[in-house]
Amino acid sequence: MTGLVVRLGRGRTVVVNSELPRSATAANGASRWIGRFRPEAARVSSGEAARGRVRRGPFRSQKENVRTGRKAPAIALAALVLLGAFVLSLRTAAAADNPTQDPASFWNHLTTHFAQAAHLSPPRLARAYALVHVAIYDGLLASGRTHDGDPSQVAVAAGAASEVLTYLFPNNAGAIAENETARAASVQAQNPGVVVSGLNFGHMVGRMVVVHGQNDGSDAVFTGPIPTGPCIWTGVNPVEPTAGSWKTWIETSGAEVQPLAPYACGSQADLNDIQTELAAQAALTQDQIATVHEWAVPLAPTIWDNVAISRISSGGLSVFQSARILAYLNIGMYDGLVSTWLAKYTFWSARPFMRIPGFTTVIPTPNFPGYISAHATVSGVASVVLGEIFPVFADYFGSQANEAAMSRLWGGIHFPQDDDQGLVVGRAIGALVVEDMMGPAHTFVFPIAMAGLAVG
Repeated sequence: MTGLVVRLGRGRTVVVNSELPRSATAANGASRWIGRFRPEAARVSSGEAARGRVRRGPFRSQKENVRTGRKAPAIALAALVLLGAFVLSLRTAAAADNPTQDPASFWNHLTTHFAQAAHLSPPRLARAYALVHVAIYDGLLASGRTHDGDPSQVAVAAGAASEVLTYLFPNNAGAIAENETARAASVQAQNPGVVVSGLNFGHMVGRMVVVHGQNDGSDAVFTGPIPTGPCIWTGVNPVEPTAGSWKTWIETSGAEVQPLAPYACGSQADLNDIQTELAAQAALTQDQIATVHEWAVPLAPTIWDNVAISRISSGGLSVFQSARILAYLNIGMYDGLVSTWLAKYTFWSARPFMRIPGFTTVIPTPNFPGYISAHATVSGVASVVLGEIFPVFADYFGSQANEAAMSRLWGGIHFPQDDDQGLVVGRAIGALVVEDMMGPAHTFVFPIAMAGLAVG
C-alpha cells in the first residue's frame, strides 16, 4: 500500500500530489471563490513524504485561544409565510455597525464551551459544530442577509444557533437563552421589529436543522459483535461504533471515501510499521513531546475552528463570509470523521500498545480502533478547505496537517499507516468540499425554492 489510494463514489477519482489549484486571491489572503474546483486536479502529499520535516510556527498560540435545501421539512408553508414577513420588515431596516465579534465565531466559541463541558466524542463534537454552523449559514443565505451593515444578521444567527444548541445541550438551555438575548440586545436599539423578525426566522431555520439532526442516524445503537483475532482491537465499550453510518453533508455517505484495507497482519509492511513506531519512541525529542500535547487538547475540530476564526478576524471578512467559511469547514470535518469511524469499525485495527509488549505512550490511547487516524483525517480536510479560502497560507496549513498526523505517531497511539491514510482520506474529502464550495451558493437544509418565492 502506497498511502495514496482512495475509493471514491459517483465515478470520481482524486489524483494525489502536492497542492490545490488556487483561485483569484484578495489582498487579505482570502480566495474570492471564483470558478469551479475540479476534484480530479486535487493534489496532496502523503504523510510518508512529509515525515520528519514538519514546520513549527505561530499556529501554536492559536490552538490555545479558545447547501441547497435538498429535503423540504413538513413546516414548509409556515416557513414561507415567516420568511415573507421577515423580508418585508427588512426593507425598512436601517444600517447597523458590525458587532465586536462576528456571529458565526461567537456561536462557535459557545458551542465549544458546552461541548467541552459535556466531554463529547470527536464525531459528536464535529456533528454539533456542523449543525450549528449550517443553521447560521442557511439562515443568513435564505433570508438574503448576506451583506454587512444589516442589523438582522446578528438576530438571524442568534435565533438559528440557539435553537440548535438547545437541542444539543438541553441542560444548558438557560445559558443559551441568555446569550441569545444579549446578542439580540446588541442591535435592539436600531430597529426592534427587524431584530424580532430575525430571531423568529432564525429559530425557524434552526428547527429545520434540528429535524435533520434527529434523523441523521446518530441515535443508532451498537449491538455488536466486537471481532476477535490477531491484530484486532482488544478494548471494551468502544466509542461511537455506529458513527460511520451517520448521515453526511457533502459525501453521499461515509463509504464514499475510504482507505484501502490496512496491511495484512504479520506482513513485512505491517512489521515495518511496528519498527517505525518503536524507532520514533526511542528517538523522541522534547520538541516532539510538546507537539504531541499541543495537538492532543483540544480536539482537532476545535483546533482548526480556532485557526479559521483567527484568519477571519484578521482578514476583514464579512459576517456572511465568516458563516460560509465555518459552515463548509465544519461539515467537511464532520464528513471526514464519519468516513474515519466507518474505517475504524470496519477493520477494528489494534493500537500500538495492544501489539507491542510493555509499550508506553506519551498520551492516553483513545478507546476506539486505530486505523485510520481521526486527527489526520480532520486535519487533511481542514488544510484543503482553508487552503482554498486562504491560499496565501495553504502551504502552512498543509504542513500543520502533517504535523497533526505526526503527533499521533510521536504520541505512541497510532501506527504510521493510520496517519498516512488519514491524511489521504481527509484531503480527498476536502477536495469534495471545495468542489461544492466553489459552485453556486446554496443552503443545506432550508428549501431554497421557498426563499426564492418569498424574496420574489
